[in-house]
Amino acid sequence: MKILSAILAAALLSLPPSVASAGLRDVVETAEGTGKFTQLLEAAAQAGIVHKLKGEGPYTVLAPTDEAFAGLDPDLFRQLLQPENKEELAELLKHHIIPGKVLLVDIRGSGGGKTVENVRGGKLTFTRAAGEVIVGDARIVEADLIASNGVIHVVDSVIDPEM
Repeated sequence: MKILSAILAAALLSLPPSVASAGLRDVVETAEGTGKFTQLLEAAAQAGIVHKLKGEGPYTVLAPTDEAFAGLDPDLFRQLLQPENKEELAELLKHHIIPGKVLLVDIRGSGGGKTVENVRGGKLTFTRAAGEVIVGDARIVEADLIASNGVIHVVDSVIDPEM
């Protein structure tokens, strides 16, 4: 199945953008379709950044699963979802968004030491350890979910902006 996904991703990347994205859903719709990101999508809506993720892109989204959000202090997460904390929540989520499309092959091809800038201007470093790709303090557990305006990498924790 992974081989088929890799072949499909390579085929889509070789097509002109208008053809490659025809029929694909945007990053938000792709995330919704998995059923793994209800907390992330709720947070993105509350932070007012859904329109950005539905925009032209391309974007690479390091998407924490619902299980990853469950690892946060529940009081902290509830507090972040309050309207008065909208900017702080948006900054946390923007830490997970990279302008451009960064595929797993790009990360592995760099020897695993690739550093990129996220949309808030911070730095994220991808490293490799024991065959896994790590970004910040999170592991990429599923990679290259291709969308019409970017790609999603599923991560197992919310990435601390201070890392």
